[in-house]
Amino acid sequence: MGATLKVVAPVALGSSIGDIYTVSTGKNSVVKSIVICNTDTSDRSVYLYAVPSGGSAAVANMIFADTVKTMETKVIGPDIFLEAGAKVRGYASAASVVGCRVSALEVA
Repeated sequence: MGATLKVVAPVALGSSIGDIYTVSTGKNSVVKSIVICNTDTSDRSVYLYAVPSGGSAAVANMIFADTVKTMETKVIGPDIFLEAGAKVRGYASAASVVGCRVSALEVA
């Protein structure tokens, strides 16, 4: 059984829901951390979901819903378990001002 540490390319969250990370086909994943950084001069609401393959972003899949203060960084984790095809999805109250970076361990 091989394991691959995957640092997903950082993204700027949009103001509508979008994909941040998708577990590779044939693998399971342990999300070790998600780093959220608000670069704006205003506080921003951030919403993140761990969505099963074929599922949708809904309250039952929510993993983070909080206000990130101006120039604040929050770390989410550890250990969010996802199966093949599952996604981390999210959005913020304003586009392009909140950065997001996912670190995950994928196992075949």
